[in-house]
Amino acid sequence: MSRASSWFACAVFVVLPCQATAQSSPVSTPSPAPSPTADPCGGHGRLLSTANRPTIGYSACAVAPRTAVFELGYQNQTTGSPQSGSVTSQVPQAFTRIGVAPRFEVDVIGPNYVATRAYDAVTPIARTAGVTDSGIGAKCELAASKRWIVGIDGLYTPPTGSTFLTAGNATITGNLDV
Repeated sequence: MSRASSWFACAVFVVLPCQATAQSSPVSTPSPAPSPTADPCGGHGRLLSTANRPTIGYSACAVAPRTAVFELGYQNQTTGSPQSGSVTSQVPQAFTRIGVAPRFEVDVIGPNYVATRAYDAVTPIARTAGVTDSGIGAKCELAASKRWIVGIDGLYTPPTGSTFLTAGNATITGNLDV
């Protein structure tokens, strides 16, 4: 018998009798039923408040107080054909969410480093690189109901990026997250 099989056999003989004893016990404690009005943004893991990706979608839940969530990503986009086209890479796609009060967070955006490489069969590779605009924001999570979670957030990005990557003016974005 292999060493792994020996461990498995020991585990089966030790665990099974313990389970049989526990199951035959006359006293059992029922597990508590989930509350129908439980806050979907709360709970032990607060999954809905941390499952968020700004380039894909926003969560209606705010981060818990005294908690920070750092979201980093990488994007590599290819356009054209193998003979002529471009490759654009963007990193770190940083978005930091900081819980400052119950149901309220402050957000910090970017900057992202962007590099583009254009190519074709005739000319040498042309490269450009720079940073995107950085910004700040906030989210307010409204009281959750049995069926709905609603959050309101806003982002402000002044023109802080490289000339060819900036919006040229301040940008204000407002979101209603449901």
